[in-house]
Amino acid sequence: MNKIRQILRMSHQGRSIMSITVQSGCSRNTVRKYISAFIHGDFRMELQGEYMRKKWNQEPSKNHS
Repeated sequence: MNKIRQILRMSHQGRSIMSITVQSGCSRNTVRKYISAFIHGDFRMELQGEYMRKKWNQEPSKNHS
């Protein structure tokens, strides 16, 4: 779960998929899958996840596609 939070945090900061891939050690497809699942609500995190989702929706990043 910490890896997912790390990936989502970096994406929200505006980092590129490639940068997140290098930093997290996950593949590009995994990074894309986690970001997409979060954006589309396919998985839920506990309270911190809801906070991040609200924050994400308030400050859109260029990596949300």
